[in-house]
Amino acid sequence: MATRTVTPPVSLGGAGIPGDASLPYTRAFPSPPPNMTSTRGRQPERRIYYGWVIVAVVALVGAAQTGQLNPTIGVFIRPVTEEFGWSRSLFVGAVSAGTLVGGFTGLGVGPALDRFGPRWIMSVGVFLVGAALVSMAAVNAVWQFYLAMIVGRAAVQGAVNIGGSVTVSKWFIRRRGRAAAISFMGNRVGNGTTPLIAQALVRSYGWRWGFLALGLIVWVVALLPTFLLLRRQPEDMGLLPDGDSPDQAPDRDDAAQVAPVAPRGEVDFTLRQALATRAFYLSLIATLLGMIVASGVSLNLVAYLEDQGLSPATAVLIVVAWSVSGSVGTLAAGFIAERVSIRSALIVTYIGLALSTYLLIQVDSTALGFLFAAVYGPFFGAMVILQQLILPDYFGRASLGAIRGLATPFQMGAIALGPIIATAAFDATGEYTAVFAGFLGCFVAGAGFLLLAPKPQLRLPAPPL
Repeated sequence: MATRTVTPPVSLGGAGIPGDASLPYTRAFPSPPPNMTSTRGRQPERRIYYGWVIVAVVALVGAAQTGQLNPTIGVFIRPVTEEFGWSRSLFVGAVSAGTLVGGFTGLGVGPALDRFGPRWIMSVGVFLVGAALVSMAAVNAVWQFYLAMIVGRAAVQGAVNIGGSVTVSKWFIRRRGRAAAISFMGNRVGNGTTPLIAQALVRSYGWRWGFLALGLIVWVVALLPTFLLLRRQPEDMGLLPDGDSPDQAPDRDDAAQVAPVAPRGEVDFTLRQALATRAFYLSLIATLLGMIVASGVSLNLVAYLEDQGLSPATAVLIVVAWSVSGSVGTLAAGFIAERVSIRSALIVTYIGLALSTYLLIQVDSTALGFLFAAVYGPFFGAMVILQQLILPDYFGRASLGAIRGLATPFQMGAIALGPIIATAAFDATGEYTAVFAGFLGCFVAGAGFLLLAPKPQLRLPAPPL
């Protein structure tokens, strides 16, 4: 079993606690900077915790890069395929290929985030997302379309998204739920506004100008804040997670109490230890099933609603309503996750999504479309946050990048598979009803896998006598 130790003595709230090389995974707090030093009788100076700056930047990036996400790309399916005479499966194949490349990119990005932080990784990712969208405006052949889409999707899924979620989780423990939810609100806002912007541009100027404008938005809004403000973890700045002062850390009276736990009782698994648990595989399968459905529905939703007789404008408005209602679920899930079991919350969410998918199959009018958006949106918003939180909740912060990096190829494979399944079913049958029924079953199965995946316990060797 691999060990991680800290040997120098560290001052923790005035009590010197030496690191003990005989205890595996011993972790200690960094010595606080002078402006954090305090005594029990004197209140430390209050400042805004830098972790909230991290949250704000991740939210900003999340909003800007939605031009490369499924709800917005769905706006381009019909105009692009009609101009070139392509099938929808051919179009979606480029999206899925880019997602798969992003998944394998995550194998290297995850450990790099643990070691170097997100600044350069996410900055390069943001630049490539914008460049891919700008390049899309000049596409005249299938290979050009595939190249631009693969680069953009790989940057989003393999660098930007994983970098944002891992970094926020490293800056927070007790308030991780709300921090993750607030950071993801940028994505919700973007998914609610960017499809409208894209549709307006496509209708007024054509799909090429739509792609060009979305790429410029990414560069103008997100590139500079990403490079200037992102940092790896609070310890690098002499801070503690959640903005705590040393006096707020747990009191420990002797070296024997220095346990393999991070601040506030969070247990840190190594990658190898996480892979030795049943919970890793079962929770991963459950997550994959949810991602297959989420991506399959979101990319095809606009086209499906139009096929059901709704106008293009109405279809996009329903997507916007779905995103806005999803914001409610995102925020609620973030706060709920700090109070109840994340696994239990995710099980309830999957059941709600199964019922919502049944409602989607029944949509044949504007009223039912908006009802679907109002029901599906909150559960969808909750699912995305809870899926991000379950790995740090189960396995801690220290190796989170490596753990997420290993899971990313499978997750991106699921995200790529969902649209392929949905569009292939459409091309074969001319409708989405049967495949959406199968998606409903995926949510039910995912809830079952989560029931079998309780939070793992880290088994440690007994200390020497």
